[in-house]
Amino acid sequence: MRLFTFGCSFTNFYWPTWADIMAHDLQCEYQNWAVSAIGNVAIQHKLLECDLKHKFTDDDLVLVVWSGWSREDRYFGEWVQGGNIFSLPDKNKEWIKKYWHIENDIVKNMTAIITANKNHRITHQSHIFDYDFYLNEKEKQHNKQVLKTLKKFDYLIEAMPEKHVFSRQNNSQFLGTTWDEHPDILCHLEYANYIYSKLGMTMKQSTVEYYTKMFYDIVEKFRQEKRKTKITDWLVLEKVMTKIVKEWYSENQR
Repeated sequence: MRLFTFGCSFTNFYWPTWADIMAHDLQCEYQNWAVSAIGNVAIQHKLLECDLKHKFTDDDLVLVVWSGWSREDRYFGEWVQGGNIFSLPDKNKEWIKKYWHIENDIVKNMTAIITANKNHRITHQSHIFDYDFYLNEKEKQHNKQVLKTLKKFDYLIEAMPEKHVFSRQNNSQFLGTTWDEHPDILCHLEYANYIYSKLGMTMKQSTVEYYTKMFYDIVEKFRQEKRKTKITDWLVLEKVMTKIVKEWYSENQR
């Protein structure tokens, strides 16, 4: 059995994700093809690339967490980490006004997801939000007729896969150590267990204990460094988290 995972930062991040937890538990060949900030067009392309290179079999676990819809994927030697276009600096408002349209997001993303499902045997998949209400509050200001617009594309909606959402509602955000809204380790552990339940598998108790301990150890490490305020800078977060996670793994090898 091989484990192939695809997605954005909900699958590959500064701290272990559900994909890393499953790989640790299964102790099988593992490739994480997820790239932080990419969209669903890029994910579809990476699925195809991986399949062409490694030839998926019925014994493989091919797992996907589909990304945000308002992402402009571009390939320049590699997939550019553009992220949500509505999070771009104000100077890009003219670009958004000229090129962004809700119907483009719908057709582009649904086509990518449906095509991927027709071309590959995806073992399990989720979305980072419910695609019936995919616009966040900022984006809703650009179009208040979301459901009316989606109605036009019933033929695509009917072909979409299961609508399970990888929720981050239980995310403790590392107990106030960072403003970051990505799922924390405990949230990833919960989602990994959800996938196991869908596949009729059971995670080892030692894996649950291992990553639970990791989470609380990292929180304590922050406290030891006397971080009384939340980390609010992406680069600082990446640097601090990468360092702490690396040190933890080194000290807790198994």
